[in-house]
Amino acid sequence: MATNSINPKYILVGKYMTECNDSNKVPTLKDFFDRNLEQIASLTDLRQDLCRIWSKCFYEVAIQEKIDVNKEQEQSLRKVMTEEAFVEVRKKFDDAIKAGKVWRLPSGAVLEEVMRDIAMKTPFEHPVHSMIINPNDSIYDNKLTEEDLNEINDFNAAEFDEPLPKELHEYLYSFEGKKTVDTLNDALMEKHFHPAKQPDLFWAWNTIQETVNLYNYNVLADDFTEDDIEYRIWFFIAKCFLPTKIRASSGKKKSLASTVRHNQNRALAATDAVPKQVSGCQPDLKCVYLNHEIAFSEVGLADDGENGTKELHESKLKAPKMLKDFFVSLTNAFPSCIRKAKTAAFIISGFHISVIILDSPKGSVCRLTYSERVEFPTDPDMCVMQLIPIMELIYRVRGYLLETVEVLKGNKIIPVGRKGKKRSIIPPAINSPSAPSSSSSGNTTTSNTSGKKLKPSN
Repeated sequence: MATNSINPKYILVGKYMTECNDSNKVPTLKDFFDRNLEQIASLTDLRQDLCRIWSKCFYEVAIQEKIDVNKEQEQSLRKVMTEEAFVEVRKKFDDAIKAGKVWRLPSGAVLEEVMRDIAMKTPFEHPVHSMIINPNDSIYDNKLTEEDLNEINDFNAAEFDEPLPKELHEYLYSFEGKKTVDTLNDALMEKHFHPAKQPDLFWAWNTIQETVNLYNYNVLADDFTEDDIEYRIWFFIAKCFLPTKIRASSGKKKSLASTVRHNQNRALAATDAVPKQVSGCQPDLKCVYLNHEIAFSEVGLADDGENGTKELHESKLKAPKMLKDFFVSLTNAFPSCIRKAKTAAFIISGFHISVIILDSPKGSVCRLTYSERVEFPTDPDMCVMQLIPIMELIYRVRGYLLETVEVLKGNKIIPVGRKGKKRSIIPPAINSPSAPSSSSSGNTTTSNTSGKKLKPSN
């Protein structure tokens, strides 16, 4: 495939188009950027309008070669890092490195230095710009050794397969082998538990009962709205916290920690009007201990897979930044909890769920740990096999959050200090550079999806 220019930008686009043609894949601008970030950065003055320049090249080559391209994900390309954003990112990394608050890896590399170098060459907003690392992200391939990545992955990391309390485990696994509605109903009738004296066992019984009732009354044949997904399918997430001091509430309330970050640079101006207050992100479910946000859920009606546009954005960028908002708020209030605190997110797409845990085991960066993506059972044949692992996952996440609560309760007395004095070594996430200064900038969940419908796949 040839192009009408020897411009290296057009050559790079032409090479990508050829690869897509050879593999019978429809080219997309997003996929082009994802595959060629380093080359794009090396061929572009990052102070220029990178998206406009490369979009022009991309579509000119497509038109010349008469290639159909997929414009579906073009919207996600708007968060281009600006010069001001790069200055902010560099300063945050440099301040951490200068203060010596770094994670020195087995190879001798300093993680904050490696991440800074990657961040300064990444033209589109990415968690690395907010000092958040997912060690399984391909952006770190060939930048960190396998030994280094293993340490980042494993050091004091959250695990999702730790044993449950014996009584709870035995009760859950007493359902093993039951694959019909009748056998499930019979097993549920055998035991009953006191909701106040045996709260965990009652939660387990109630979760299985309510799930089996979906089969008893053929509820899954109905069209589902997003609210149905949250309240009729994933109801047991909020209920798991009922016997604890963590309050799990829906109602789509805006996050205070996220709002604080969005307005971190807002102040009275001497010559200009005060900037408009920006609202923070609005999760579907929020878990709070006293006034401290520690977990949330993002619920989507459609399920386009873990790399679908909505889930990809929420699990790989939006959720990590909000998790860090919660974490920064916690560690500012309780500085000594920094190495033990964890925040959590439940990412739901239709009948699928995954969990993200954020912590900061060393240095000044925050680490993400992702669970596997699992499916809610839509057929009694699969009920026990699929539901029990999900219940175990939710219960274990609750355990990590309760450990965080205990850390907060055991924190030392902190005298009131002067305003502006840093308490936490964890800097806040950056605000999306291209987000408009309005109440919608941090909120991607306010659209009304009540009219959208979902049915389980057969």
